[in-house]
Amino acid sequence: MSDRTKKIMRLAYENMGKQRDVSERSQPTTSHGTSLHEPGMEDDDPTKEGPQISMWPRYAIHSSTPTKLALRKLEPCKQYASPISSDDEKLFSSGSSDLYEPSDESSSEESSTENITSSASLPINKDISAPDSNEATGSEDSQPKKAKKRTRNEKNWKQNVAKRLKNSGKSYKSRTNKTIEARKMRPPCSDKCVLSCSKNFPYEKRVQKFNEYWALGSLQRQRDYLYSCIEKLELKYRRISSCRPRKPNCCFYFMNDKKIRICKTFFINTLGISERAVRTVIDGKLSGNGFAPLDNRGKHNKHKKIDDEILNSVRHHINKIPRIESHYVRRDTSREFIDGALTIADIHRHYCSERSMVNKPAVNYDAFAKIFNTEFNIGFFIPKKDQCDRCESYKNAVDKSGLEEEFKKHQEEKKLSRIEKALDKEKAAKSEIQLVVYDLQAVLPVPMGQTSTFFYKSRLNCFNFTVTEIMTSKTNCYFWHEGLGNRGVNEIATGVYLYIEELSRSRPGSDIIFYSDNCGGQQKNKYMMAMYLFAVGHLDVHSITHKYLIRGHTQNEGDAVHSIIERNLKRTKRSGPIYVPDQYVSVIRNAKKKGEPLKVKEMGYADFFDFKSLYNRMPLNVIKDTEVFNICRKPQNDESIQKVEWRTYYPYVKSFRNNDVIEININQSDAYDALYDSLLFISGKIERNEGEGRVSFVNNAGAFMFQSAVYEQNGKELEAVREVGIVSTVRGFLT
Repeated sequence: MSDRTKKIMRLAYENMGKQRDVSERSQPTTSHGTSLHEPGMEDDDPTKEGPQISMWPRYAIHSSTPTKLALRKLEPCKQYASPISSDDEKLFSSGSSDLYEPSDESSSEESSTENITSSASLPINKDISAPDSNEATGSEDSQPKKAKKRTRNEKNWKQNVAKRLKNSGKSYKSRTNKTIEARKMRPPCSDKCVLSCSKNFPYEKRVQKFNEYWALGSLQRQRDYLYSCIEKLELKYRRISSCRPRKPNCCFYFMNDKKIRICKTFFINTLGISERAVRTVIDGKLSGNGFAPLDNRGKHNKHKKIDDEILNSVRHHINKIPRIESHYVRRDTSREFIDGALTIADIHRHYCSERSMVNKPAVNYDAFAKIFNTEFNIGFFIPKKDQCDRCESYKNAVDKSGLEEEFKKHQEEKKLSRIEKALDKEKAAKSEIQLVVYDLQAVLPVPMGQTSTFFYKSRLNCFNFTVTEIMTSKTNCYFWHEGLGNRGVNEIATGVYLYIEELSRSRPGSDIIFYSDNCGGQQKNKYMMAMYLFAVGHLDVHSITHKYLIRGHTQNEGDAVHSIIERNLKRTKRSGPIYVPDQYVSVIRNAKKKGEPLKVKEMGYADFFDFKSLYNRMPLNVIKDTEVFNICRKPQNDESIQKVEWRTYYPYVKSFRNNDVIEININQSDAYDALYDSLLFISGKIERNEGEGRVSFVNNAGAFMFQSAVYEQNGKELEAVREVGIVSTVRGFLT
């Protein structure tokens, strides 16, 4: 046994001796264990004088290592302690066998047979130092684990550590890695000093003053101390000359039950400081403001600064980056988003190339990143949903003139829909209506994991339908898989009906307004309208209104719920694959960490209603729009010409010799080709073989140059003419 363990056991015996209370009882009981005993401690052992009844507390070893010893305190009870023989002195019994961990099997058997007495009732153990099992055993797990990211600990920075050492008068390393020695107390003034400083303050007092000064550990507190030890010396008279008068004199004091004046040399050498530190305090003393001078190091306002024009160029470049609207956090944040394919380094490279083209200086990456992160609230956007096809087609179009009017109308509809939703939110805040949004989350397949074999197996699709109250942030989730139901109108309408049924019981007579996307197969159809009509007629609901968001801009509060579930699902997949749908249910239930938890209802096959058959049994005639979809009125075809364009098409020909075919291809799918107004431009050079005089062409001379003309569309011949000159001339005369 180590010396440290012996010391702990000796202290335990002393404590037991203080609490010992020897008394006799009529019916003594024996505890399950023996008293502690250690060789070399026979004089202090109270059990050496034969059997006796003791009531002092006993201890049992919980765990023991070379560096730690954990004890358990046993309840005080009557026991008959038996002396330990010399043969058993090497054994260390902990009392109870379930707590004792012997070094080998032989000692365990010997201890259990000789040192443990039988008992009628077991005492109750109490932990006086309940250590962690890992800590007690000294395992590697007892070491604190590092976090994923290091925490910012400015105290451990090299410059701050060096600063603390310097202010404490200890040895430290400068920024140039030069070792600066610790402060030392220098010799006092000579014995011929008029103030007899050494007599008033012997060596011990000087050491005390030196340690007190450097124990302050702060430059400002040390200056305050010097300020209290220095006083301005008032002279009775001073000779004045024409030159500038010198500064007033100062006297120095140390406290030794009272203020005792000392010389400047003794003062500086005792504290181990330089004369410059004293001069700085004296200058502040003579200023007359009553305070010690502050530490103004690094506050001279002469630091190197970047020109404002260069800084403004960085801000201008960042502001030129087009922003992207987020689907999930647009409703409650001012954060802006840019294309996720970019990085700060990419933006900085573009900025540097732009500045180099105009021969102007640019900031480095650190300054650029500081402005980007501190002056702008910009994130890199990775789209989690498909973007609006109309907006994307307009953005990517080369010629936007034909799409301008439709795009403006689309943007106006988006704006009006959001205004309408904002007005409904105000009504919901006043408890006038119940504002609800519902949506179907993306498909959740099982099994799901990182194993490559999962990608080649058929998967079972699971569906999570969420219904969210916008003002209270309460969400009901209806979960099922494709073996129980599809994702059509019957399943969606069932989830909405179950929510309305629950709402009619908790808040009867409510006016409900639903918001959703424009999916025609799920909620924008006559079967959903039939469900609403049935709910209003059979449940305690005053009215139901459904408003559909504009296509491509259906961001809503349900997307935020889906995002929370997806984040929790991403964390869950790190710990292991998902094999069964029940694992998705637990992930959804535990996804929301704050606020109202997500309420999940697992749907069965019998839980779904057939609202399609309900519609067929209801005397309901649904007409979408009588003005647009009136099949009884006479059809109207709009054949008006919007605009006329002249375009040039060049022929495809190998040569212009006789019997060669000349092709003119017209690839235009969204326009009508008016061939009757088209012109054939022929250019060439005419050479006269014989004779002299003028050369004149007959009417329609160009047509006589071709043997035949064929008009084809999609490879199919629509019209063919032979002897083009004669036919066209005759048609010209006849018309």
